[in-house]
Order: sequence, then C-alpha cells, then structure tokens
Amino acid sequence: MKKLIIVILIVIVVGGVIWFLSSRTPEESTSPEEEITSFEECVLAGYTILESYPRQCQTPEGETFIEEIEIEDETADWQTYSNKEYGFEIKYPPKIEEDRISVIRENTISLSYYCPPLPEPLIYNNFQIEIADNSAQLPIKTWIQQNELCGLQEETFVDVTISGAQGVSVKGAGGCSPGGYALNRKVYLIRDSEVYTIAFYHELGESEECAKEAEDFFAQMLSTFRFIEEDETAEGQACIDSGGTVKTGMCCLAVSDFPNLCLIGACGCSPENSHEVKTCDCGDGKCFNGETCVSE
Repeated sequence: MKKLIIVILIVIVVGGVIWFLSSRTPEESTSPEEEITSFEECVLAGYTILESYPRQCQTPEGETFIEEIEIEDETADWQTYSNKEYGFEIKYPPKIEEDRISVIRENTISLSYYCPPLPEPLIYNNFQIEIADNSAQLPIKTWIQQNELCGLQEETFVDVTISGAQGVSVKGAGGCSPGGYALNRKVYLIRDSEVYTIAFYHELGESEECAKEAEDFFAQMLSTFRFIEEDETAEGQACIDSGGTVKTGMCCLAVSDFPNLCLIGACGCSPENSHEVKTCDCGDGKCFNGETCVSE
C-alpha cells in the first residue's frame, strides 16, 4: 500500500511539472540567449566577461557583446591654427601660447612651448609644419630619399593616411634634427604638387615626463590635422577662429551652411525635410550664432 502511495505521488509531481512547462507562454519559454541584445544584459545574466578593451561578454552559445565606451575628446578645448595660404589647419594644446606660433621660414610654421613651466629649467619642445615643392610628382618615398640629407632608410618608414593624404611616418631620425635638438618623429604627406612635413623636435636632455607629454601632444595634434579647401566660407573660418570645429550634419531644408545653432529648430526637422550642411561645433556650453562661438 505504501509503495502505491509513493508511485501516485511521483505521477502527480511529474504530471504537474509537465503541465507547468506546457502552459508557459512563448515569451516565458524564450531561451535566455534570444532575450539578450546588449553587453549590459549579458553581464546581468551572469555570463562570462572577457579580459579585453573594450570589455566583451560572451553567452554559453558563443555570442559576443562588446561594451560601448564613450571616448572623451581630449582636444575639445584646444585652439585651432589655420593657414589658408597652404590650405591646412591643426589644433594645438593650451600649453602652446599664441605668441609661440610663428612662421620661422617662408614655408615653415613653428608651434612651441617649454616644459616644465617657469621657474624650472626650461626644455624647448617644437612642432614644425613645412611645405616643400614636389612639382616633379615624385612618390613620397622617392621624394624623401632625394630631398632629405639625413639618409633615411626605407625600412624605417611606416605608411600613414592623414586627412585623406598618403604618406609615411619616421621615428627617432636624429640625423635630420637642427643643431642641439633631437627629432622625435616626422610625418611626410604628399598632396598634389607639394609635400607636407609635420615634425616634433625637443632639446637634448629632456626628462622622460616632459618627453612623454610632448609625444602625446604630437599624436593628438596629428589626429586633428586636416586640409582645408580654398573656397571655405567666411563663416567656416569664423567658426575655427573662435575655437569651433567645422562638421557636417542634417538640418532643415530651409537652412544653409553654418546655421545659427543657438536657436532651437534649425536642425530639428524630420529626415525627409532635412539635408546635409556644414555646421560649427563649439564644444560643451557653447553654440555658433552664425558668426562666432558664444556661451549658451
């Protein structure tokens, strides 16, 4: 009799489980991996987080979700140097004061600062942009071999592309340095019938801390270098001169390039009633009023 009761209880339990599973809605029975659509949901589900950057979360079935990271623009508060004659612009850090920007030769622009600041012993860091003739339309590596006196070896070249221009980067080519200075890095870009060289020099004996800071500045400055067209408008130049950055965006059909973004609605139309125009991004807390960047 006791065995019969046990059997009946087992049947009841098994039947209950079967009834519960069969009565669940499709939403309730969806597998966890089908419900997960983001890195955050994957983490909340307790799945494996891979040691990588950005972090990745992987489900048991092998599906991977990558963490979205908002990268801060460290050059957002930098000023912009613009040269219409040679058709380029580049942003520079606050440590480079305006009176330390000069044309040292007809075709060479210098941006410099001292590290560390006064009253410590000064180390001079200098960034130079030089524009040279390439009317023979030589490939960049051939031009370097024929025009650089320091005898750079092609195996030291690293191919780069900056602002759509092809070129090469060379690091630590001390033989190309002016007297008393070491060349940390030099980039050669070929554009039309000219070669643009962007170089970073520092005084011999510079501390590791100062050298690292200057190297970081140079890399960030390179990331902001861009060629500008001769026909860029006065509004675009006003944007740059007031600390803004020229970008493109979707604005209302009635709006032309460089609209007044201090007013609400200029770029708030639906996609079918919008078109792409040039705009001025003045950074956090500022807006372009059609003439210059001002505080909001």
